[in-house]
Amino acid sequence: MVSPAYGDAGTADVATNAETQLLRYSVAHPELRAIMTVTEGRYRIVARRSAGIQQLGNLKGKRVGTLANTSAAYFLERMLETVRLEPADVVTVTDIDLPDLSAALVDGRIDALAMWSPETEEAELALGKDVVVFDGDGVYREIFNLNATAQALDDAGKRAAIKDLLKALIAARDAMARDPHPAQRLVVERMSVYPPAYPLTLVAAAWPHHRYLAGKVPDLLDVMLEQEKWLARIDGRQPRDRQTLARLIDYSLLDEILAEGASAKMP
Repeated sequence: MVSPAYGDAGTADVATNAETQLLRYSVAHPELRAIMTVTEGRYRIVARRSAGIQQLGNLKGKRVGTLANTSAAYFLERMLETVRLEPADVVTVTDIDLPDLSAALVDGRIDALAMWSPETEEAELALGKDVVVFDGDGVYREIFNLNATAQALDDAGKRAAIKDLLKALIAARDAMARDPHPAQRLVVERMSVYPPAYPLTLVAAAWPHHRYLAGKVPDLLDVMLEQEKWLARIDGRQPRDRQTLARLIDYSLLDEILAEGASAKMP
C-alpha cells in the first residue's frame, strides 16, 4: 500500500514511514499494519543564537520552520509544551520546501527549524558557532516502521516474501552494528538520484541520532495513542481508541522469526 501522497494505492505490499503517517492514512485504510520498527530517530530543534535564542522558551514569537501534519510538527508542539508554550506562541512556517529549510535558517528567513535528519545536521554544520540545539530526548522520537497490509499478510506467497525481507533487515542491522560505513556509503549512493544529494560527512553526522532497531518497540501503541489525539484535533475528527489502534500493529511475522532463531540456538 502506497499512500496517495506518494503514489497510487495498491502498488506496493510494504512501505516505510513514521508512525504519524500510519495513523493518518489508516483512517481511510484500516488494513494498514506496522510489522517492524526499522529505526528510531532522535529529533532536534536547531536555532540561531543571533536571533536571540539561547533557551527553548526564547522561541516565543520566533519563526520556526517545519512541515505541517508530520512527525516534525508533532515534535515541535511537544517540545513547546515542555516550556509551557503553545503553537500559537510561535510563528510556524510550513511553506518552505524540505531541501531549503536549512538554507532558510542560515539566511534568516526562519529563526529555528524542527525537523528530522539530516536537515538538522546540515543546519547545525552550516551555522557553526551561531547554532543552538534543543534535543528531544525523553519528549519524542520518531518510530519509523515497515508497514504492510492485512491482505498482504494473509496471502501465503506475499507473507513468505515479506518474512524474507524482515530477515534481511535484521541481518543488515547486525552488519551495521559491526561496521556502519558500508551502509553510510549506500545511503549516499542511493540518495544521489534524489536532489539534494547528501555528502558522506552529513550522513555520518546524522548517524548517531538514529537507533537501527529492526525489531519491536514496546511503547509503540502508547506513542500512537497520544499522537492520535493530536492528529484527530488537526483533522477535526474523533480520536480512535486503544483497541482500534492496536489492530494496526501486527508483529506475527517478527514473532515467527524470533521463535525460529531461539529454536536454532537450542541444543
